[in-house]
Amino acid sequence: MLVAEVMTSNPVVLNPTHTLKDVARLFLEHHIDGAPVVDDTNKLVGIITKTHFYKAIENNLDSQVLVESIMTKNVTTINKDNDAERFYGNDFRRLPVVDGDKVVGMITKSDIAAAYLDQIKDVSTELNTVLDSVYNGILSIDESYHIRTFNRAAEKIFGIPKEFALGRPYDEIFPHGPLAEVIHSGSTETNQKFEYLDKVLIANRTPILVDGKVTGAVAVVQDISDLESITNELHNATQSKEGMEAIIAASLDSIFVTDANAKVVSVNQAYTLMTGIKAEDILGKSMYELIEKGYYNRAAAIMVLEEKRSVAYTERTSTGKTALFIGTPIFDQQGEIVNALVNIHDITELETVSTELQYTRQLKEELDAVIEASFDGIFITDNKANILRVNEAYLRITGFTLEELEGQNMYDLIDKGYYDQAASVAVIENKEPVTLTQKVKETGKTILATGNPIYDEEGNIVRVLVNCRDLTELNKLKLEIEQAQSLNRHYQEELKRVLQDGSPTYIARSRKSKELMEMVRRLGQVDSTVLIQGESGVGKEIVAQELQKYSLRSEGPYIKINCAALPESLLESELFGYEPGAFTGTSKKGKVGIFELANKGTLFLDEIGEFPLKLQGKLLRVLQEGEITRIGGSYPIKIDVRIIAATNRNLYEMVEKNAFRDDLYYRLNVVPLQVPPLRERKEEIPELINYFVDLFNKKYNLDKSLDHNLIKHMMEYSWPGNVRELKNHIERALVTSSESIISEMEIPGLLITEENIEKPGLDTNFHITLKEAVEAYEKELLVKYIARYKSTRKTAAALGVSQTTIWRKALQYEIDLQKE
Repeated sequence: MLVAEVMTSNPVVLNPTHTLKDVARLFLEHHIDGAPVVDDTNKLVGIITKTHFYKAIENNLDSQVLVESIMTKNVTTINKDNDAERFYGNDFRRLPVVDGDKVVGMITKSDIAAAYLDQIKDVSTELNTVLDSVYNGILSIDESYHIRTFNRAAEKIFGIPKEFALGRPYDEIFPHGPLAEVIHSGSTETNQKFEYLDKVLIANRTPILVDGKVTGAVAVVQDISDLESITNELHNATQSKEGMEAIIAASLDSIFVTDANAKVVSVNQAYTLMTGIKAEDILGKSMYELIEKGYYNRAAAIMVLEEKRSVAYTERTSTGKTALFIGTPIFDQQGEIVNALVNIHDITELETVSTELQYTRQLKEELDAVIEASFDGIFITDNKANILRVNEAYLRITGFTLEELEGQNMYDLIDKGYYDQAASVAVIENKEPVTLTQKVKETGKTILATGNPIYDEEGNIVRVLVNCRDLTELNKLKLEIEQAQSLNRHYQEELKRVLQDGSPTYIARSRKSKELMEMVRRLGQVDSTVLIQGESGVGKEIVAQELQKYSLRSEGPYIKINCAALPESLLESELFGYEPGAFTGTSKKGKVGIFELANKGTLFLDEIGEFPLKLQGKLLRVLQEGEITRIGGSYPIKIDVRIIAATNRNLYEMVEKNAFRDDLYYRLNVVPLQVPPLRERKEEIPELINYFVDLFNKKYNLDKSLDHNLIKHMMEYSWPGNVRELKNHIERALVTSSESIISEMEIPGLLITEENIEKPGLDTNFHITLKEAVEAYEKELLVKYIARYKSTRKTAAALGVSQTTIWRKALQYEIDLQKE
């Protein structure tokens, strides 16, 4: 430590001319008790201290006394580059510091002491830093047994804060601690192992000697818990290695290990048995070399090392066995491959098992497909009634979802009310096949369930297979079959009638008929109930058929029933059907009613005016509610049927006479249609005659026609029986006359003969066609009406045609309208 490092640089200096008073002032201002005296060149000439003041006061000197008269002139100095420690023991209080003969500073004993103290503090700090930086714990006590040193490692080892431990009595922190004994014994203790707070520690304890006297003790402690653990792990690893080597040697699987360079380091006896290659032939050799020598075709170890991943392949060995080679890389902590482990399995038998397993899986897939394709519900439980499987058909029949049933127990589901009983439970309890009916809560359906037990080799039930059929669907199917059969019989009867009578359409040539057909076409687009009225024989049934043809239900059933043709009891059973055993003498299977047969179609109730009054209430319910109840039945059946009714009676008068229910009348009379009698549409007679002649010619294999004059006179007849009467007379004439052209016809109250038929310019001695006859009659009729009414407008109104038609026909037949 140099003087320059501890001196006070640029000190306060005096010159010889300063007075004692000036010295006092400077000492007080700078808080100093001495200063060097220099001349004008800063050369030291003396020194003055507080001692000089004391002597001046003692000698009663004046304050104006000059410094040069009282200063010490022979002054000891010290060079700034000298070692300060050399002067610490000398007898001086302060010394001027010079550089040559110039004053550059002042040094006192206090300056040197302070410098030493700073050095001590720095050393102490460094020592504490060093102590806190060491891995081992350091603990020291003084001769009064107080802790003087306690580094951070000790804090960590003992779990005691350093600040808390320092200065406290040793036995307060460590009761019965061994370090106090070292002070008493003065002996050193090394490698002392002990446990503290579940830690394994080792300590060296040494007394602190000063001048041969014990002034304390220090302990250096090391936590060897990790080392102890590592030692144990090393021991365990050694044992594991030995055990693994024993396992590899004893393993039935072939094990083969190489290092990172593909050099063989280990093989077991099973490897030799599998491959036929002895361990001594390959240990320590490179796999590349062994491949070149023909030991192997390829090597899993080389594939692992080159591809840096696991590999697997099958190969037939020289012993004739099929082996599975599985190569696995073994990595170190840096991710580098250190070994390649090859495990070789004999899969010769496994190949056979695999083939059988594949066949079994195929059978299972086929069985699963059969189960899922089954229309019947299939339901499988174990011997505790836990549900294992259900197919889609079962879910469809019961209405349950897979989530509701999967994993559930049938006993629990019965308790919850899902079922009233269960075939699977009955099979488990009775240990035999069981068939019963179940009521399903979810859908209200009744199902037929047949449960069969499946046994293991010891005869214990392991599974229960339940087959379910929806009785509701079966009953519905039965009903549909009955409906189809009944509908088929009805269609056969209708077909037979059509083949006999032909399939007429309504001939509309008059204005009234055209208006009627226009209304029929409009009604075809709606489902309203229609009441057809008209005299007997006008063609009400044909109008009903036209309604069906143009309706939205044209593809559905069309069924006709004559309400006047059946007695009341039979009419009820025909319309509404009956359940099995409803009454004596009926079919044991029951019968489907006509309303059910006509579902989604049309029902034509002919002669509705004859419908029995007692049954009219049931018919009203059908119209209002859209449902019927079979005779003997207990539940209603929904139907969707359009009703067309027809009558030749005045239903309104019948209502007033209480012969027909008024509410039923208003239900039927939604859309009334009036079919005009034939006498109001005589212009249609020629076409009707033509139709019926053609019909009966085909029916009886004839080739006959009517004389056109006969047709003219037939148009003048009133036809009270309407179209039916006309049809009957034509049939009678064709089958009874021997002539090919019929010119005579006998009608009650009227005899039309060749003699009383007018022949206005028409020669009937030769055959003419019906068209020619109609045209001749049409011309004659126009001439007569024009002559009578004197105008085309009145003539058109009388004939029921437009005025334009009169003009067109007059032009066609060359009738002079001006003359008329």
